[in-house]
Amino acid sequence: MTPTALAIRITFAVFLSWVLSALSLGGELAFQPQPGLEAALFQDAKDGKLDRFTLLEASLIAEGIHDADRIDHYRRQANQWTRELRRRGAARGDSSARAEKILTYLHDRVFTSGYNAQCSRVSRAIDDGRFNCVAATILFNQLSQQLGISTSAVAKPGHVWSRLETRPTLDVQTTCPNWFEVLAGRSRPDSADPRGREHPVDDGSHRELTPLQLVAKIYYNRSVAELRRNQFAQAVVASQAGLLLDPHDAAAHNNLLAALNNWALLLCEKGDYTQAAAVAAYGLSIAPDYQPLTINDLHIHQKWVLSLCDQGLFDEALQVLQQAHQRRPDAELFDRGRHVVRQMQLRLEG
Repeated sequence: MTPTALAIRITFAVFLSWVLSALSLGGELAFQPQPGLEAALFQDAKDGKLDRFTLLEASLIAEGIHDADRIDHYRRQANQWTRELRRRGAARGDSSARAEKILTYLHDRVFTSGYNAQCSRVSRAIDDGRFNCVAATILFNQLSQQLGISTSAVAKPGHVWSRLETRPTLDVQTTCPNWFEVLAGRSRPDSADPRGREHPVDDGSHRELTPLQLVAKIYYNRSVAELRRNQFAQAVVASQAGLLLDPHDAAAHNNLLAALNNWALLLCEKGDYTQAAAVAAYGLSIAPDYQPLTINDLHIHQKWVLSLCDQGLFDEALQVLQQAHQRRPDAELFDRGRHVVRQMQLRLEG
């Protein structure tokens, strides 16, 4: 079993524990693939690679298209582009020259509405020409593979690009329409994407992605968009989906934890302390040392216990602190707080 396949299997096992943990929250935290195409995609992903689906098909499913007819529409469009590129000689000769034809074609005929940092949906790139580095890389790799050019993707924080699996390998900034001219020293980078103008320099943050891990970036971008809209449950679920496909994506892990932290705080502000504490505990079960959650877990319980004491519900307050102390025995609030609550109770009852 390859390391990637093993990681996927382990992640699915972890996912099952997440589902069980989420039951106390009414299932809101549990990612469950939609029946049909999405369920089939995640079944396909269990061995760590795409067997049943192409990169294009998997990407469309990841962005939320679960209708087979729509998927087929985009598949036919990609096949039409491939036929046109064959007529232009993109199936013969040197891989670099062929790849240049593909990149030029995409920017001339497909990416007609310009770069948009938020637009990782491949369907939108095809429909109205808006694209970012994720959508551009997916379409470039899909067409390249259909024309017999072996490619992968490379990621660094906030950016992805393509890599031709030649000897030596050749990195392609897919958001830069004149990238091959830049490489040849014939022109300066012409790209609205600041990162797409850079010559990739491996500073240790680069990571080569499998097709599944590239698809995971779509789920990650969905989770980022949901987090910006304060749709925390949706952000959590999208993050989980992405992590199932790429358990090594640090950005996706961070986004998941940020969504859980912000969601817990929102619930606390609303006075829904039971749910707030459950969300915080769930996050800490994933990352026990994540500082925002360790701090806000205390904040939530402090407000919860004070609220219970104000209502004269001292036994319930003690139970809350006891359960929290069992989970975090080193947290002073949960230990000393029990003594404070007992003293308050004794004073009122005495």
